[in-house]
Amino acid sequence: MLIFFLYITGANAYHQIEWYLREKKRTDGLVHIMSNFAFHRENWKPRKQLASRKMD
Repeated sequence: MLIFFLYITGANAYHQIEWYLREKKRTDGLVHIMSNFAFHRENWKPRKQLASRKMD
């Protein structure tokens, strides 16, 4: 039973990797934009505090 489960998950992982490589070209731009947006959102507060400190 466990071996069968591992076989299924392994095949599923291979399929996922194959699909990812096939879709990568199309989604690369979107992923780049989203990661960039998340990066800027995370770093917005510290940058704002630095700027306000410089103004004071």
